[in-house]
Amino acid sequence: METIDQLNPVTGRHVVAMPFPGRSHINPMINLCALLIPSPRISTITLILTEEWLGLISHQLPPAGSPPKLRLRSIPNVLPSERTRGADLSGFYKAVDTKMEAPFEEVLTSLDRQRLEPPVSCVVADVFLPWGAGVGRRRNIPVVAFWTQAPSVFSVFHNFDLIVARGHSPEDALPGTCKLIIMKSKSS
Repeated sequence: METIDQLNPVTGRHVVAMPFPGRSHINPMINLCALLIPSPRISTITLILTEEWLGLISHQLPPAGSPPKLRLRSIPNVLPSERTRGADLSGFYKAVDTKMEAPFEEVLTSLDRQRLEPPVSCVVADVFLPWGAGVGRRRNIPVVAFWTQAPSVFSVFHNFDLIVARGHSPEDALPGTCKLIIMKSKSS
């Protein structure tokens, strides 16, 4: 497998970050971007959010006059609103899986066309955006899956089959999310 240096020999790297559209995923992604800003090897970081989320958190982000290393882009609001998504959580997750990929890819295409910055060298996609790896593969861009939750939550997901096999109910493992996990595993 080629390294990022072989794929993109430009001095400055362009990292694109795409979080899952939820505060507990967006905030850690913003924190990761903030940690990457001082790196001399990274010249541009593009954080992509939905229009709604960009509006909700724009007051937390650097002002327009800040150094241009962190750039913000948005995709259209193709998802149920953050304010009402709880009424149909399974519909929200289905929309994330089926409606965000194309607008995300359109933003990548527009970044390529602008040629104002180095080409995208790496995509950091939230692990809950399974289509992120496919976009990177089609464009020959390395993709990093970013886990935003606590290690203990990762351990539960990783060992979910073992938890059930040992006689524990999924509801014991993750109260309140049992139906969602079972629904996702049946559709996979």
